[in-house]
Amino acid sequence: MSASQTVGQRFEGFMGRLDAGTMTGADYMAGANFLEGFGQGIAGGLNAANFGLNADQERMFGEYNAQQIELAAQRDVKRRERAGKIQLGRVRAAYGASGVSLASGSPGEVIHAEQFAVDRDIADIQYDADAAAFATRFGAELRATNYEQQAQASLLSGTVSMATSLVTGMAYI
Repeated sequence: MSASQTVGQRFEGFMGRLDAGTMTGADYMAGANFLEGFGQGIAGGLNAANFGLNADQERMFGEYNAQQIELAAQRDVKRRERAGKIQLGRVRAAYGASGVSLASGSPGEVIHAEQFAVDRDIADIQYDADAAAFATRFGAELRATNYEQQAQASLLSGTVSMATSLVTGMAYI
């Protein structure tokens, strides 16, 4: 166990003492450090994999939720279009029953204003849905990116801990 021995020579000596059953207290400490190092490396890798899965799930659920918002908006638009047609039909019917011309003047302006209100409501529904879907996707992407950064940190931490424990173990032999 001289300082001039290479790492390989030291490790061969350790393995020889292990095979021969003549391990010293320092050899046991080295072995414990080796096991600890491998455990930390494995734990870092497993944590990184779990964070990676969490990132994938965030993106998947974020996209699903955004699509549900968009589908709900499409249903709301169709409902508003139907309600607008019924509303405009009632206005036309009321003017038509009274014998007033619908082509120009006040009745035409009323019909135009009603149609404008329907179109504005539809635009509002679509805008609100687009904004909510964007916010949902953006939030999911932020959370996913955070998980990916945690995965990288966990992998790095496990690797550094493993290397430190292995070097410490080599110091004992």
